Amino acid sequence: MDRRDIEEVLPHRDAMLIPDRIIEVSALEFAVGVKTITSDEPCFCPVGRADDRPTDYPVSLMVEFLGQVAAVLCIVSFSELGPRSNLLPIFASASGVKLGRLPRVGETLIGTAWISRRLDTVVAVTGQVSVDGDIIMDAERALIAFKQSARPAVLSGGTPSLGSEAPRERKAR
Repeated sequence: MDRRDIEEVLPHRDAMLIPDRIIEVSALEFAVGVKTITSDEPCFCPVGRADDRPTDYPVSLMVEFLGQVAAVLCIVSFSELGPRSNLLPIFASASGVKLGRLPRVGETLIGTAWISRRLDTVVAVTGQVSVDGDIIMDAERALIAFKQSARPAVLSGGTPSLGSEAPRERKAR
């Protein structure tokens, strides 16, 4: 699955759609996603001088990457939850996360998620993120919950349509 295929399954878009590709999915078992870290990532926006730019990829985005790979796995595996286009995955929690090292610009992350248990609309997964065959993050358990959600239609300009309802004014406190 390339990014366009992933966008058909997940509601995420740039800059929060993290996997570049899903290279393998075995329904009810596992999925493998790929993310190449570039210096153009939004998390590397310059804050001060050019030499102050970070080069380590944030842990929070590695956890989110693994969650998105797991969400794709679950949506592909459990079609009886509803049409793919109406499923909203919610990354509920991650526990037992162990970090080896932070990946750097130029490295490619390989994220693998395995289904360990399903309880109705909540799926428990385990997962790992590796670089060059070395495991750099391990998650003992992550929970992905799903709910039905009518996604807003997208207008030709790429802007979500919220229907004919006018935006509500914000009340001053």
